[in-house]
Amino acid sequence: MTGVQTCALPISPTILTPGQTTATVKVGAVVTFDMGDPGDGQFVAVSSDPAVFDVTGAGRTEGGATFNAGGEARAPGEATVTVSYQGSANGVGAPTTFTITVTEK
Repeated sequence: MTGVQTCALPISPTILTPGQTTATVKVGAVVTFDMGDPGDGQFVAVSSDPAVFDVTGAGRTEGGATFNAGGEARAPGEATVTVSYQGSANGVGAPTTFTITVTEK
């Protein structure tokens, strides 16, 4: 058969909450941290090892839409991701720590 094309289906992100703080994902997976509505502030995520898990965005509200902090699994290993609230009126909130274990594809 000629002219047949294949395509990869998009993979849904792994969504973690303060009640679920560990995940095992494959290289290339996207993980988001659903911390709720940050209001006027934002949720800032920091990875202990960006070579394993790279944080690519902060959680924020913009134009009425809420965006979660998140990142991408880059290489096999384990990284700790700390997500903290930073708000103009409330200062810095208590951090939540997530453990991300990354395996080969």
